[in-house]
Amino acid sequence: MTYQILEDGNSDCRVVEELTEGVEGLIAQQNWLPESYCKPRPDASYSQYPLYIDPNGAFCVTVVAFGPSIETSVHNHCVWGVIGVYQGEEWEHRYHRESYWNEANRFRLTEVDCAKAGPGQVSGFTAPNQDIHSIQTSLTGSVSIHVYGADIVKIPRLNFDLNTGQASPVYSCYTALPKV
Repeated sequence: MTYQILEDGNSDCRVVEELTEGVEGLIAQQNWLPESYCKPRPDASYSQYPLYIDPNGAFCVTVVAFGPSIETSVHNHCVWGVIGVYQGEEWEHRYHRESYWNEANRFRLTEVDCAKAGPGQVSGFTAPNQDIHSIQTSLTGSVSIHVYGADIVKIPRLNFDLNTGQASPVYSCYTALPKV
């Protein structure tokens, strides 16, 4: 399904809309994800496990397992994305960039939305206007399925410090599944 949506020359907004329906169907089927994908590695607050990486880098599908009471940094993605909660609860804080870099190399972000999502709920975003957010998890943690418009570990992204107005480069990385 993903290849057809991408090959049809759809806009990023249309791709996100179409994939939202697909991810909703996927996460509605409980107990298909092996338990090893549903917990972060013991030494990490969260782990990102690859489910599928397109050989041409057009998209990837990952599982992100968050530990209890985790709050990610405010970050961007630089590509479109669709996120569906498989287990637990997540609060997504979305930000709007009020200004870009100024003479002091600072930015200004404003929080524009905070939405709670539980199992079966899906949200999507496009870059560069909707892709800045942070995720906060419940006391039990969460597991979510992420589909991105590129191999996300190859995309240079930014973490934003709301206190200082500074941004720093960051790359995602995949987590290897524990050996059993």
